[in-house]
Amino acid sequence: MKEYIHVNVRWRMHGLAVAYVSEHREIINQYAAQGYRFVTAIPTEMKINGCVRKMDLIFEKEVV
Repeated sequence: MKEYIHVNVRWRMHGLAVAYVSEHREIINQYAAQGYRFVTAIPTEMKINGCVRKMDLIFEKEVV
């Protein structure tokens, strides 16, 4: 059986035209150190023009 964790990450605006996210790498490394495997990122909030504002990072771990 597998356990799944969803971690929400928000994009931050930098100026008028650029958005960035930086903590995703740290989050992935933290969960990997706990035995989780990064599966995917799912957009959870988008602007009307299609730009992603929030996403869930999905991790899985085998549970005995």
